[in-house]
Amino acid sequence: NKNSNRMSTASKVTKLNIEGLIPATYSPFDSNGDVNLSIIPSYAEFVSKQGAKGVFVNGTTGESVSLSIKERKSILEAWMKVAPKYNLKVLAMVSTNSIKDSQDLAKHAASLGVDAISAMAPSFFKTTTMNSLISFIRPIALSAPNTPFYYYHIPSFTNQNQVQQGDWNMFD
Repeated sequence: NKNSNRMSTASKVTKLNIEGLIPATYSPFDSNGDVNLSIIPSYAEFVSKQGAKGVFVNGTTGESVSLSIKERKSILEAWMKVAPKYNLKVLAMVSTNSIKDSQDLAKHAASLGVDAISAMAPSFFKTTTMNSLISFIRPIALSAPNTPFYYYHIPSFTNQNQVQQGDWNMFD
């Protein structure tokens, strides 16, 4: 059953099905170009009032590819502090072009108790086959094995046009 939850082991991750509106959030900046974490509580209130059931933090709408690892961590930490007040689930994008940095972000997200993590294929040295995509994604997902994982598919960024649902046997 493709929707069943699986307990994690050394080679499997937990699955989670999330329903409802999960908007991708923007990363707030001040006039100096620094991350402005003070806006996140009012942002959380706003998305909650719009009917959101969660937020997708540090994705491509959130300028994550332009942020430092430290900035991404601080943004996620700020969302995790305020999300419970509005009963928002938090999904965290942990992708970078570096597997090690992505693993670091995945472990950090898991330590904060996010509801799920997500990663996409690298956007610079692109994967060219399904096996190379899995070789990139799998260690990221497995670095937070008790946190549900979602593959974030953006073919225009990653040139990964051949991905199909039946191809995802990387955790079986």
